[in-house]
Amino acid sequence: MQRTTFKISGAEINAQLLDKIKNLFTGEGKDYEVVVSVHPKGSAKKESPGRLADRFEAAYQQWKSETALLSSGTALVTHPAYLEIMEMGEAVVPFILIKLMEDPHHLFYALFKITGENPVPKKHAGNLSQMTADWLDWGKRQGYLS
Repeated sequence: MQRTTFKISGAEINAQLLDKIKNLFTGEGKDYEVVVSVHPKGSAKKESPGRLADRFEAAYQQWKSETALLSSGTALVTHPAYLEIMEMGEAVVPFILIKLMEDPHHLFYALFKITGENPVPKKHAGNLSQMTADWLDWGKRQGYLS
């Protein structure tokens, strides 16, 4: 039996949605078991800031070293370590902004996906130093940086 895990966040789970999910994977000729786990909002174990910083740094270093020779933007933002950074959520926004100050790199998509914001005007798109400055200014305005 093949096991596939889906994470659904921010969605209201109801009987109709569960039925739709089950119908996708079960039935004649489909060898899947559907297991749904629902947790109350805020019940996930919170990570200490130090542990989160270490996880972020490890994922960032792995992503940077394993994508150093890639030119594809898609390959950069779909790398498992980059996805891990995005999954860490809003708590890593200050770490990402600090990385941008230290070593401007393509972390803009992660910031956009985590925050839902895009402070980069179209005229700055593609200009690494301008995009970095735009995100750092945004971080200051939002209170992530002082």
